[in-house]
Parts: sequence; structure tokens; C-alpha cells
Amino acid sequence: DAEISLPYMLRRYRAAGIDPLTEKIFTYPVLHYQNGGLVIDEHAETTLEGVFACGEIAGGTHGRNRMMGNSLLECTVFGRRAGKAAAERAHA
Repeated sequence: DAEISLPYMLRRYRAAGIDPLTEKIFTYPVLHYQNGGLVIDEHAETTLEGVFACGEIAGGTHGRNRMMGNSLLECTVFGRRAGKAAAERAHA
């Protein structure tokens, strides 16, 4: 039952004047996230020494796909790792 399993989504649609239980909603495939990109290590360093990457430019952190909602967590974790590693390298 959508009222139980998708209450937030139903509220959002209804707030926009759409009842998704009775009206057609057209959808189409789009690229929602880029899973490819630069290879990074556990410190977010690329194969080019001293160059760090995180977010959609970095690839392989999720494997072949990612679970919905994990991109913000990935950016936070690898952004912190990249910043820390870059700062340590700058002070070395």
C-alpha cells in the first residue's frame, strides 16, 4: 500500500497538486549518477601523485552501482579523506 510504504512521496506529489494514485506520471530513464571516473585509493588519491578526487569524478567506490542515497555519504567520507591527505602532504 503506497499510503504506508511511500508516505513522503505521496505528500510531495499531493502538495504539487498531483495524486499519483489516480493520475498518470510519465517517467523516462536518465543518468542519475556517474559511476565511472578516476581511480582513487583509500585516501582519495588518484594514480597521479598529489592529485586527489572525490564525488562523481572518482570511480569505483561503489562497485558497478550504488545504493540510493549513498552519494552524499561518499562525498563526505572521501572529501574528508582527500582533504586530510592533501593537508598532510602539503605539510610534509
